[in-house]
Amino acid sequence: MSYEEIYREILKDFRDVKEYYDVAIKAKVCKSAQKSRVYPWRHFDFYTHPTSHNKYTYLTIIKKHAWWNNPEVTVFCEYEGKGGKEIITMAPKKDIMTSRYKLVISVFQAHFFKRYYERFIKDEQTEQYKIALFLSRNAGALQLGSKIVSYNEQIKEDSEYYNSALLNLDGLCLGKISKENPNIFIYKTFIPLDRLYQKQLERVMHEYLGMIAIRGSEDHPHCKNTIEYIYNNSIKNFRDILLGKYQMTDKERIQTYIEEYNKTCDILRKYIIV
Repeated sequence: MSYEEIYREILKDFRDVKEYYDVAIKAKVCKSAQKSRVYPWRHFDFYTHPTSHNKYTYLTIIKKHAWWNNPEVTVFCEYEGKGGKEIITMAPKKDIMTSRYKLVISVFQAHFFKRYYERFIKDEQTEQYKIALFLSRNAGALQLGSKIVSYNEQIKEDSEYYNSALLNLDGLCLGKISKENPNIFIYKTFIPLDRLYQKQLERVMHEYLGMIAIRGSEDHPHCKNTIEYIYNNSIKNFRDILLGKYQMTDKERIQTYIEEYNKTCDILRKYIIV
């Protein structure tokens, strides 16, 4: 099947998939989460669509006991691609121009997860656990432009796709967006932050700090003012370093800039629940 055919099939299924969770699953998982003493609380549920026979997996995450009735849900299914099993997530997204909701799917190819396992997880957990770890850690990902992708030789130009990059808690997902259907995102490979080319890292530094600051504020709303102070103070320090406020050589300035960036990342990541 082409990705367009997969998209149309999932689009037909989606209302039933969502309704099944709301009616048959949500109350049960919330009740179980309320009784748990271990958080973040994660749980898998499954649904086979009666018409398409697609098998859908619901990953429910509840980060704190106080949020037991407010689950975060990621839905994904599996298709067999040319290189092996592909994981496809789906979510409604509000169109800025029309204010209507559209379904967006993200395809993570077999090669992508192979690289993610090699470069980030590196343990002997089950495949289901590894997929769940990736999805739960990277719920607040940020879409970036094609210039980020162009620095990686693995992603070639394609007449049917635009290059794309997804910045998440762990690194960069590199791939493409269908020109025919911009609601289809396809990710081929994964690169952790410490393996990015210098030009890639320079382009994502500020975006990454902003992303994890927002994520931390959402997970610890009572610390929002502190997180905003840390973030804003770091941005000011970055500007001072780059504008030459401190007497340093160019080499010292770059080294100091990266050290300040890493220090701020370490502080802000502590506010994120994963």
